[in-house]
Amino acid sequence: MIHRGLPLALIKGKDEACKLTPTPLSVVIAHEMGHAMGQNDDGPGHMNNVKKHENPVRKEMGIPPRMKY
Repeated sequence: MIHRGLPLALIKGKDEACKLTPTPLSVVIAHEMGHAMGQNDDGPGHMNNVKKHENPVRKEMGIPPRMKY
């Protein structure tokens, strides 16, 4: 279900619809714990924190990795 207040740019990608999926709380916590431990959203594509803290939790949960920030 898409929230009525979302701008169309968030719903549609370039010439195709993008799937909006909720992020599990455990994944959000892993990402934020990375920040608490001093990891920044830096590096190529601003993905250092995602690669080190968020994507391992996603993998353990059997959900796709975050590919961009």
